[in-house]
Amino acid sequence: MGARHKSTIHVRPFQAKHRVPWHLVCSSISTLDMPHVNIAELLDEYARGKRDFGGMELKEANLFEAALRRINLQGSQLQRAYFPYAKLSYANLSQANLHQAQLGDALLHHADLSYASLVAANLCRASLRYANLQGVDLRGANLQRANLYKADLTNAN
Repeated sequence: MGARHKSTIHVRPFQAKHRVPWHLVCSSISTLDMPHVNIAELLDEYARGKRDFGGMELKEANLFEAALRRINLQGSQLQRAYFPYAKLSYANLSQANLHQAQLGDALLHHADLSYASLVAANLCRASLRYANLQGVDLRGANLQRANLYKADLTNAN
């Protein structure tokens, strides 16, 4: 078998004002073993009915205003992903790495974000009504004017 090569995702990167040190961004999951997909391909497959994209590497993905209701991105690498105004109701983002993700004004009604890492993420004005936020790491996250009505924040920090 040939060696596995790391692919590049073709997206417009979001430039964060403050970078988190690399040792805080790393996780125990090897990104070399994670499937890569470009955003156009993901959106095309989603439009054709596919919902399971768990374990994907989508760092710095630009999903501005994306309508991805009920998408499964469980365990995905979404550091610095750009999701403002995205429609992610009923999405499965459990155990996802969303360090420094931009989720301002996103709709995350009933979304499962359990045990996700949202360190330094922007959730300003995001709607997290009825969201599962159990065990979520929210250190340094911006939750100004976020709607957390009936969200489960059990063991979140």
